Amino acid sequence: MEYWHTFDKIIIYYDNGQKPLKRILNILFNSMFANVEVRKISPVDYKLFQVADLICTLDHIKAKIDIGQFSHSEAEFFSSRHEFKKDYWRKLNAQRL
Repeated sequence: MEYWHTFDKIIIYYDNGQKPLKRILNILFNSMFANVEVRKISPVDYKLFQVADLICTLDHIKAKIDIGQFSHSEAEFFSSRHEFKKDYWRKLNAQRL
């Protein structure tokens, strides 16, 4: 909470991909903070949004691997858990440093 209160205004950029999630974000943030704005965006128009979406997706897949829920389709796409960690996760974290 301390982190969020350091901002004068919180702006949530959302592409309206999942309307129930948009509603949850609105209710949650507006009930906890005074100055919140939700902006609908198109991922095509915001490269930073695309990067954030990719990072969140890779974080989500890593969390699924950690609890043993790496799906068959994810294994097909990334070849294996090991390949995901080697080719995506390690490189992503190297960029964060």
